[in-house]
Amino acid sequence: GVFSCPGCGLEELSENALHLHMQLHHSVDILKEGPCPICGKKDGNLAVHVHNDHGPPEEREPPHAPFQTFSWCVCRRRDGRFLLVNEPAGISGGRPGFWLPAGRVDRGESLQEACVREALEEAGVRVRVTGLLRLMVDGHGTLRAIFLAEPEDPTAEPKSLPDWESVGAMWVDVKELKKLKESDYRHPDPAELYPQVASGRLKPEPVDTKDFQSLEDVVRRLTLGDLSAEPELNRAWRRVQKSYPAGLFQRG
Repeated sequence: GVFSCPGCGLEELSENALHLHMQLHHSVDILKEGPCPICGKKDGNLAVHVHNDHGPPEEREPPHAPFQTFSWCVCRRRDGRFLLVNEPAGISGGRPGFWLPAGRVDRGESLQEACVREALEEAGVRVRVTGLLRLMVDGHGTLRAIFLAEPEDPTAEPKSLPDWESVGAMWVDVKELKKLKESDYRHPDPAELYPQVASGRLKPEPVDTKDFQSLEDVVRRLTLGDLSAEPELNRAWRRVQKSYPAGLFQRG
């Protein structure tokens, strides 16, 4: 079929061309909600719908893992600069917003593997995890892990070409974050976390301990849909709580 862009009206686009066009040209735009130009379906988030339901299958988001958990990446370069991502409007509440590389743990991943993948997808930088900064559990029991990481290549430049994952990314000094308003962020986590890491108030804990590796193994099994691992999650979590400082754990 041949379609028109719902954002700018550009015509004569194939399904795959429209899929790519919306990422490249409308990642910072608030799109009018309406029927999908490809299938006619009315969806609450047109950008997400077009990305995940149309275009090349290999470009779409994978199905959510059966166990929901998230991984965040605080990436610091040797010169003290931090990796900041500009998230596109489609996944940032209708407008672009600055944040850190973060996202769901995919099927069969560990928390650390998800951290590394998110940094590559959203910022275009290959990283290695160097420590654990926080473990958070919200009121629904959803686990979020925040890792400290560093670029594998200290000279690596972040991505500058918009795609579904981000508008782009950059290295920033913590002082530069003061130029941003709270409304400039998807969520102001970088404004809280980066200065604390830079000052040493938030220190990383090791990720190579037996207890944390046990938690990672359980998470990987759960994301694969292994229901037999559910009873082990609480046991692994209690062991991690006993072996790590209380300040590592937060509700949220």
